[in-house]
Amino acid sequence: MRTKLLLLTLTVFVSSLFACGPKAISTLDKATAEQPKVQPAEDIGEQQWNSILRQARKEGKVVVYSTTGGDARVALMRDFKAKFGLDLEWVSARAGEIQTRVISEAKNDLNLVDIVQAGTTTYYSLKPYDYPSPADKMLLLPEVTDVKQWYKGKLPWGNEAHELISPLTWIQPIVAINTDLVKDSEMTSLNNVLDPKWRGKISINDPTTLGVGSSTMGMVAQHIMSWDYIKALAKQEPVILRETRVQAEWLAMGKNSIALAARSDNIKEFQDARAPVKYIMTKEGSYISHGGSPFFVMKKAAHPNASIVFVNWFLTKEPQTNYGRFRTFESKRLDVPNDHLPAVTLRDPKVEYPTNESEEFLVKVEPEAIKKFREILLQ
Repeated sequence: MRTKLLLLTLTVFVSSLFACGPKAISTLDKATAEQPKVQPAEDIGEQQWNSILRQARKEGKVVVYSTTGGDARVALMRDFKAKFGLDLEWVSARAGEIQTRVISEAKNDLNLVDIVQAGTTTYYSLKPYDYPSPADKMLLLPEVTDVKQWYKGKLPWGNEAHELISPLTWIQPIVAINTDLVKDSEMTSLNNVLDPKWRGKISINDPTTLGVGSSTMGMVAQHIMSWDYIKALAKQEPVILRETRVQAEWLAMGKNSIALAARSDNIKEFQDARAPVKYIMTKEGSYISHGGSPFFVMKKAAHPNASIVFVNWFLTKEPQTNYGRFRTFESKRLDVPNDHLPAVTLRDPKVEYPTNESEEFLVKVEPEAIKKFREILLQ
């Protein structure tokens, strides 16, 4: 039987979503001029930091294309505006849609976006176009540049070129369950998913296109299990969902009993609403990911000074705390609390996790995996 593929994306995205966002501040008006001063980076001096702030306020805004949406988007726009008097246009979409949009805008000489936050895969996909800018000189505030504040004593670079900034990590649980329909004891192994009683009751975050589904299921196929496992999974007649929130909603409603590669923020939303959903860690373990948190600044940023302000602010403790809570990821900042996170998602310092963040996986393995998923799951 054919696997069901439901493309529940919002088609209005292309025509309208990237046009949305708060109205920009075009001049340094009185309200902006009266914004409270921010503690400058000691090594660059108060005069230089305040000069960056003045230029940023003249630019009026910073524009971010991101795979993160919902409450996190709203909170970031609100807090950034309150802190600096700058508008934050935070536009949310899937990674593949962002990639297409960035390339299209660049080809048409449209200099619209400053920062792209869509994960490491998107970075490597866009790197050949020479869009990312080295960010070494952009990290200025002492709170940001102090390596003692960061995981393994290293600044949160996502690559050796220091173009990619990766502030969060996540131990990605592969399986989420509806606790009214599945007992913990019934899901101790990924092989339990292949039990005939779950046939037609499983959803998979679409692995046939770029996103959390392709990265998670790619790791399952290449490192944690095997391609034979994926072929057996296809016989379970899973429904493939491209809209990540719908996947979590259907799990909460009991329309599906098991969700594979579900996004953490969507699962958290329904957990907070006391829905019977949770992640479960099987005996095969999982892998470490940076999720959609890695970002880079465009080489031709439309608002370069505002971009510097945003990058430094975003990497400080308070925004990292709030953003991590919304995304249910663990910040690489060691002073950020993790009491809100499920234990199964926290890093164990004694474990060396496989990762999906290597250039080889993202540039070679994952694209090939997507082709195989299409052949196996959509036949």
